[in-house]
Amino acid sequence: MRRGFLASHRAWALVGLLALRAAAARAQEASAGEGRPAPSESDRAVAAQLFDVGVAAAARGDFAAALGAFRSSHTLVPAGDALLNIANCLIALDDFPGAARVLLEFDRNFRATASAADQADIDLLYSDVLPRIARLEIVASENGATVTIDGEVVGTTPLESWIPLVPGRHAVIVRKTGFVAASSVVDIPAGQLVRTVVSLVPEAGAAPTPTSAAPTGTRTPAVAGAPTPIPRSTAPVAPVPAAPPDSSWGSAPTDGWMWACLGLTVAAAAGAATTGGLAIRYRDEFVEGGAVDADLRETTLALRTTTDVLLGIAVAAAVGFTTLLIVREPETPEGAAIAPARPAVTALLGPAGLIVRW
Repeated sequence: MRRGFLASHRAWALVGLLALRAAAARAQEASAGEGRPAPSESDRAVAAQLFDVGVAAAARGDFAAALGAFRSSHTLVPAGDALLNIANCLIALDDFPGAARVLLEFDRNFRATASAADQADIDLLYSDVLPRIARLEIVASENGATVTIDGEVVGTTPLESWIPLVPGRHAVIVRKTGFVAASSVVDIPAGQLVRTVVSLVPEAGAAPTPTSAAPTGTRTPAVAGAPTPIPRSTAPVAPVPAAPPDSSWGSAPTDGWMWACLGLTVAAAAGAATTGGLAIRYRDEFVEGGAVDADLRETTLALRTTTDVLLGIAVAAAVGFTTLLIVREPETPEGAAIAPARPAVTALLGPAGLIVRW
């Protein structure tokens, strides 16, 4: 396999720009091993041209154009070296989760036959990418469940590996026909791996079966130089109730702010009414006195300005109250329990949302 065009996106060193033709025979073997027909001579010729276009674009710093060319080349003739260059382009474009997905694809399809030098290059890329992404490993009690993250389907269980994500909050839903869906939000810092075990139960309402470990055969690819994953909770995940959640008023975290906004609205409106009335009174006295009293004029202007400010505060507080009232979460339904866990970091999915404990 030829070397990629970048040794590291930090060094920007161009090395070993070899043509796709040098790997044509190996690429043909790889595609045949996947059960697909071998690429035609025409496909290999076009793929070679696209690869050269990508190399030229990368050399002049146009990594977006290089990425498109390398991807088109890899589509025509799947090759590990094309994946290496795709990953380098994504790193150069600061798409670290995308680069991680490409590196995982390389692990699945090419690592077993890659040379020691090529594997070292891939491991170097992993060491650059992993500290910049969040990783989520999902293990479900049922195979064939669809996993959706932020509205995008990422696969069906059992998943082949952890899922690379942008660090931060992500909405996760696990569904399977005939079972109650499990959904929640996870918050994963950069450089960390969170492992979540989801226990799906039939829609008939049978109690979930506790799961304490991932099924055998579910493995996270070992990467030389990669950060050691932090142990995570394997507590079962409570399912989402089939019935609509209770809409009664509860002690949601937003209650305090909501009532504060309402109180501020009332206070500001009352103040505006008071200062506005005084402003009108002093203005009338100023006019009746012949409009010559400078003190009355200044007092009237000050009261009018104060009235405008208080009205603005009242409107803003009313908007805040209305917004919090709309987004306010209902009280957790009685009986919907979240399984406790006591490791250093715990992440649980449940009907009431994510619970993270340190």
